[in-house]
Amino acid sequence: MQQSRVIEVDGVFLAAAVALSNAQGWRIVAADPRVVGLDGRIVASLQDARRLARQAFQAARVLPMLAAEPQEGKMFFFEKKNQKTFANLGV
Repeated sequence: MQQSRVIEVDGVFLAAAVALSNAQGWRIVAADPRVVGLDGRIVASLQDARRLARQAFQAARVLPMLAAEPQEGKMFFFEKKNQKTFANLGV
């Protein structure tokens, strides 16, 4: 019988991680459209599977906000890996 674990972030069931035979890693089985790009991916550890799912889930939250039309004259602040940049959008 295969061993599996639930992968969830903020109470949202995103995927299952299924242990491969002979402890050769975990296969991700996506259950949410926001992580479908990870479906079938093999990772070395359960922690790696959870980390990838969390990253994909968080990216899916941010992308719709970035795609939204900016309102004229609004100042938006973006922070990426300790590098801070101001961008005046809608001018």
